[in-house]
Amino acid sequence: MWLSIGAVTDRITFKQFGSIADHISFISVSKVCFTVFCEKNEKYYLEDGCVATVNIIYSATVLGLGSCWVA
Repeated sequence: MWLSIGAVTDRITFKQFGSIADHISFISVSKVCFTVFCEKNEKYYLEDGCVATVNIIYSATVLGLGSCWVA
């Protein structure tokens, strides 16, 4: 599949996410983390992944939830 979206709520996984990149340690205290993965061999993988991510952020906003895009 060229695009995969998931929701992570596992505390151990959050701690791992928080340790793999700079400036995202706050993920370890989040309630949920949505992940978007795209296969690079698709022509518009970057655009498709960005659109999926923005739609998740907009949906969270409509529901009154805060969010933050982390690359």
